Amino acid sequence: MHEYSLPRRSTRRCPYKKTVRLFLTALLLIVPFQKNQAFAHITDTPHTTQDFLRSPLNISHPLLVGTVANTACTKPEPAVSGIRGVPYYTDREHSVIDPKRREADFLASKALRKFSQSVSQQVEIFEYSKGHNIGAAQCALTKLDTWASANALQGYFNTQGTHHRKWALTSIAISFLMIREVPQLDQVKLQNVSRWLGRLGKLVQTPYLDGKLKNNHLYWAATAAIAAGVAANDRELFNWGVKATRLGIDSIQSDGTLKLEIERGRRAFGYHVFSLTALEMSAAFMQANNLCPYQQNRNGVERLADYVLKKMEKDIQSAARISDANIPWMEIHYTYTQDKRLEPFLKLDRPIHYPFFGNVTMLLGATLGTGDNSKPPIRQSTVCYSQPKMSP
Repeated sequence: MHEYSLPRRSTRRCPYKKTVRLFLTALLLIVPFQKNQAFAHITDTPHTTQDFLRSPLNISHPLLVGTVANTACTKPEPAVSGIRGVPYYTDREHSVIDPKRREADFLASKALRKFSQSVSQQVEIFEYSKGHNIGAAQCALTKLDTWASANALQGYFNTQGTHHRKWALTSIAISFLMIREVPQLDQVKLQNVSRWLGRLGKLVQTPYLDGKLKNNHLYWAATAAIAAGVAANDRELFNWGVKATRLGIDSIQSDGTLKLEIERGRRAFGYHVFSLTALEMSAAFMQANNLCPYQQNRNGVERLADYVLKKMEKDIQSAARISDANIPWMEIHYTYTQDKRLEPFLKLDRPIHYPFFGNVTMLLGATLGTGDNSKPPIRQSTVCYSQPKMSP
């Protein structure tokens, strides 16, 4: 019986080993992996963890319609720690409002609303100056930094209060994103605000982690999480918002309705519009990061938009007044779909403001007249990345 032993490994180093290793590494980086061409438009993951999440906002080319008053900067509003909101619906369907309770809720959230609107206003002044009024951008940042340094909005919130926080966070994060690349601004303050927005995003997310609430409140929490996630470059927070948004899109039925909003009785249509507005803003952020929300659920967002639009067109035919709150989603939808049916509404109402976004025309508007199908809509011309959906 013969015993065989492996030859002894030479202790002599190859003089070209390091060079060969570097060459092979470089070759792997240069030569791309060839995917199946049938799925060439879908990539497994959108970014590495080092990449920055992208914003869809018109930062370098805002659409400026009309004029804005050059309001002087005021000192930062006193920071709000928490809010005890007042629920004001009196029936099971949440469709009947108690006016006195609604007024009490309005007063409870007044300080937060005043702050978010003052920040948004200064950002708007800066943008309408075409970048010349640096003082307005500095004013907005100082207000944000003051609240961030005070750990504002991190105290006690009851359930109704948390709704006000998520709506305000969307506006605050969007305002921050519009100015964060201004080179003259204090980088320390920008970083402080960015971290604060990330913390608030986590707080907004928490009540929805059990997966029980799946109506418009979830969609708005998702929008806040996405905007704050981009502001803080927090991919975990952003991804949660994306998954929650996908759950909302998957809830859109074949006729364009949302089952949970249909249950709102006399306010069903209003809550369809409210849901659509949140989903449209989230979709814009998703599209900027190549996550292609408009293809989700067989073009679910477009079915919902079509349902809402047809109802609004019937109201016009019957001479019913169209609420200003029913218009902002159109600004975003038009940019991504170039739907010509939206042009008369936008032409009449621009610039369009929304309390949870600011000047939507400035932020995400596109020049009217592009809805002539002369080029493919943005939703059809983007490389898509796969993303797991939230389990129902």
